[in-house]
Amino acid sequence: MKKYKKYLILPLFIFLSLNNIYALTLDEAVNKALKNNFYLLSKEKELNSKKYEINAADAAKYPSLFFNATYTLLDEKKTQPFTTPFFSQEITMSEKEYFDIFTGLKLNLYTGGLITSNIKIKKLEYESAKSMLSEEQLNIIFNTKKAYLDILRLYANKKIAEDYIKSLTRHLHDVKLMYDQGLVPYIDILQTEVKLSEAKQKLTIVTNNIKVAKSHLSTLMGEKLNDSYQVESISYKIPDKLLINHLYSIAEKNRPILQSLKTQIKLADQMVTATKSQFKPKIYLLGGYKYSDMLENVDPKGNFLIQAGISFNLDWNKPFKETEAKKEIKYAIIKNKEDIKLKVLLEVKKAIEDLNSAEDNLKVAKDAVAKAKEYHRILNLKYKEGLANNSDLLDAEAMLTEALMREKNAYYDIIEKYFAIEKAIGKELR
Repeated sequence: MKKYKKYLILPLFIFLSLNNIYALTLDEAVNKALKNNFYLLSKEKELNSKKYEINAADAAKYPSLFFNATYTLLDEKKTQPFTTPFFSQEITMSEKEYFDIFTGLKLNLYTGGLITSNIKIKKLEYESAKSMLSEEQLNIIFNTKKAYLDILRLYANKKIAEDYIKSLTRHLHDVKLMYDQGLVPYIDILQTEVKLSEAKQKLTIVTNNIKVAKSHLSTLMGEKLNDSYQVESISYKIPDKLLINHLYSIAEKNRPILQSLKTQIKLADQMVTATKSQFKPKIYLLGGYKYSDMLENVDPKGNFLIQAGISFNLDWNKPFKETEAKKEIKYAIIKNKEDIKLKVLLEVKKAIEDLNSAEDNLKVAKDAVAKAKEYHRILNLKYKEGLANNSDLLDAEAMLTEALMREKNAYYDIIEKYFAIEKAIGKELR
């Protein structure tokens, strides 16, 4: 068996290597979230229920089948005396126990527009819910992209932290050599070892944060908590100039929540129309079979019948008040739409200003890195010549590390703010 092991190890190594090579892309993460996110799946089911409600409302256009059956038991049968000049007898008005059965079909010929309005109401409710689902999808897309960027940001910080540890390790080696030569005091070794321990602790924190960030992304993609996968790096070219008025117009046209509110205004109109149907009569046609053995001696006990009817019912001023209530709802939605529109435009403006700030921060961060590198280089030379102490050099090393991390964070902040603009306008700019 041992001679076969060497042949099994190579394919296993290749398999594991291929798995490690694979990295999740940003587009794949977004597609998985749109397909598998449990919150979105629940909203999709709610939307599907609206389709069935449309079918249910549409069914009112067709004949309805009814069946009624009753059994009555009295303490004694009901009679009434019947007297003539020639004889007198008791006439049965109702048997002691009897059945009533009534079954057939009923077709509404005219409902004052109620059926048509109800169908339109359900269709508009579906369209409104569909737009709100798109709004939720926008949020999930942005949160997924942000979670993806958080992982990349942490990976960048981890790389910087690892380089910092390597630099401190090399410095510790140099300090020990210099101590052996009597060039520096022992306290420099202790001080460097403390800094190295602190750096390792920070690296551990960053590593753990990566696991949490990956698990968070997994939940957004509708998967079990997982931190074993890799993510692919991304690079975005941000447009040099974004015209705010153009972005405003895109947001007004594409933001799903605004589309939903437009539909809700139409929905309110249809609700008014449905309420006004109470002012109109209802006409129906009914056909069926009726059976009753209330009177044993009466035949036939069952009859087929066709019936046409008209009904009208007005509950005092109730329909008038309900109509006014629905009109008030419409006005409320109109005002809410204007309020949401302003908030959407404010969201666009804030996203643009945040992007501008992020770009400025990156410029400042790059400048800080350049200065920190030069400061570290000069102090390193001075330390080797005995013109600077170990504390100054370690502070310069830490300063450079912090500057590099701020630069990376600023870079990913720009991409995140760009994604925030796309969310605010409801459309990708790529």
